[in-house]
Order: sequence, then C-alpha cells, then structure tokens
Amino acid sequence: MVDFKYDVAFSFLQQDEPIATQLNDRLQDRVSTFLYSERQKEVAGTDGEETFGRAFREEARLVVVLYRAGWGETKWTRIEQSAIRARGFEHGYDFAKFIPLEQPAKLPAWLPPTQIYIGLKRFGIDGAAAVIAELRAARWLLADRTHTSARRQLAITLLQHPGRLRARGTALQSYSTGSRPMDGRNAFHCAVPQI
Repeated sequence: MVDFKYDVAFSFLQQDEPIATQLNDRLQDRVSTFLYSERQKEVAGTDGEETFGRAFREEARLVVVLYRAGWGETKWTRIEQSAIRARGFEHGYDFAKFIPLEQPAKLPAWLPPTQIYIGLKRFGIDGAAAVIAELRAARWLLADRTHTSARRQLAITLLQHPGRLRARGTALQSYSTGSRPMDGRNAFHCAVPQI
C-alpha cells in the first residue's frame, strides 16, 4: 500500500482561500490535509516549485481543486496543475476531485469528461467536506490489499459513481483509520455529474 503524507491536498486561487480553509477545518481532525497557509512552517525556506509539485504529484492521496477561470494560470496554481496533470497521465484522474466555483460549472478542458465534480453551490461546505472524507476513505480502501474483495469493490463503486449513491456519512467509518463518524448527511449525494 502506498504511504501518503497527506490524505487531502487543496489547490485554489488566493481569492478562494476562505473556502479552502472552511473545508480544511471540517476535515483536519479526521484526515491529514495539505493547505499551504496551514503548513507554512513546513514549506517556508524550501523550493516552492519542488515542494508544491511533490505534494500534488505524489504526497496526497486525494487532491481537491477549487476551480474557477484563472486557476492554473498563476505561478503557484500552474505548478500544482502541472503536477496534477503529470500524475493523471501516469495513473489516471481518480485522485483529483474538482469543485467548480462559477456558474455554470466549468472544468479544465484537459480533464476527462467522465470525471464527476463536487457541487458546492447546491450542497454547501458541509456536504462537500463529507464527500471529500468519504472519497478519501474509498481511496484508502482501494489501496489497502488486506481488505476483502467485497470491500475493495465497494471502494471502486464509491469512486466511480459517487453521484448515484446515497450512502450515509458513516458508511465507510469502520473501514477507515483515524476518522470519526460524520454528521449523518447523505455524503455521496453531494457529488453531481458534469453537465
């Protein structure tokens, strides 16, 4: 099983830091997160291009992108985008989940059209955080070869069809490590397919 430094890493434009911080605040007691403003002691004094590239390319189990026009065009989000694309080229894009912040929802042209995004406007911060936590647990289940084939199939189903499932927030609780029960929201109902 791959040992990731972070369960979730957030990529976003500076103007969207408050949203990233709210999501991070709802997750950080259950999972290890990478939010650059919260990791200043770790990243200060390092080569930013190398540190950020590594975090998104190989150190995070799940990458969450708060997407709007301009993401991938600033010097830092360009580094993050390059790392995400390189990882996607090698391993596919199941690790990357996008949260469109503009209406109508748009995603990068290079992202496979089959990718499902998380609808923040419709379900809010709490719903998005619940989906992220569940997707992180599903990726953990999938990577752990010690779980039964039924549990692995559940993880695959959760990753491939989050918009179709209405699993309660505690569905994967007993299988994930270091998490606590959710608040009972319909976590996977929060993901909606790209239009």
